[in-house]
Amino acid sequence: MKKHNDPIVIDEILLSGTIPGMLISAKSLIILDDNNSKANQHTYHAGSAISIAMIVCHSAELLLKYKIQSEGKVVKKGHNLYRYFDILEAKSISEIEKIFKNETPQDILRPGLTDVKSIFIDHQNAFNEWRYDFATHEGPRDPDRIVGICPALLYNATLSVYRSTDIYPTGSNIFSLGSHLHSRRLSFGSKLPS
Repeated sequence: MKKHNDPIVIDEILLSGTIPGMLISAKSLIILDDNNSKANQHTYHAGSAISIAMIVCHSAELLLKYKIQSEGKVVKKGHNLYRYFDILEAKSISEIEKIFKNETPQDILRPGLTDVKSIFIDHQNAFNEWRYDFATHEGPRDPDRIVGICPALLYNATLSVYRSTDIYPTGSNIFSLGSHLHSRRLSFGSKLPS
C-alpha cells in the first residue's frame, strides 16, 4: 500500500502528451478573458482566474516534478510550486529564469513578480487554495486573493519550465502569449491599474 510520503514517478510519455493540451487550454482562457475584459468583471474574471490557476498550477507542478526527477532526485507528493522550484539544481533554475526573462513581455510584469521564483512563491499554494476554497463552509479563505492571480505571469513562468525540459517541442511558438494580449491585463478583479 502506497503511503502519502512515498516517492512518485512522472511518466514522461503521458506528460509529453498532456502538457501541450493543458497549456493551450490555459492560453485560450487567458486570451478569451483578455478579449472580454470589460464584461462581467467580477464573476467572469473570477471564473477565468480560477480555471487558469488550476490548469497552469497543475501543469507547473507536473513539469517541476519531471525536472526534479530528471535530475535524479526523489519526487514527493504535494502541490507547493515554490518548494519544487527550490529543489531544482542551480543550473536548472538559472536556465528557467533566463528563458522567462527572454520570452516574457516586460509590460506584463508587476512589482514583486519579475521572475519565476517570485511568481512561484506568490502562487505556491494556488492549486490547493482554489481547488478547496469552494468546499469550505466558511467560504473562500481570502476573497481578495483572486485579484492577485496573475494569469499571464503564471502562464509564462510555467511555459519557461516547459521550455527547459527535453519534452518541449523544439521550435514551437504555439504556446507563446506574445502579441495575443490586447489590454495587457496584469491580474483579475476590480483593483486593476488603469
